[in-house]
Amino acid sequence: MIAEIFEGVFDIVVEFIPDFVWGLLFVVAGVASTVIGVTIVGESMLVGGVLLTVGVFLLASVLYVWYR
Repeated sequence: MIAEIFEGVFDIVVEFIPDFVWGLLFVVAGVASTVIGVTIVGESMLVGGVLLTVGVFLLASVLYVWYR
């Protein structure tokens, strides 16, 4: 019951937020992840590499969708 209510509210909220705003949020998250990954890669190659990869993929996917 609670899951259905949450799903309904979530669907309504997602419908009202434009795609451009979602893209902008993903760009900010991608830049932040990339910057954090670059700074951490010296301490932990695995964590820094994962953050760097996730950040680059977030940025690339949003740019691909915007310029498609």
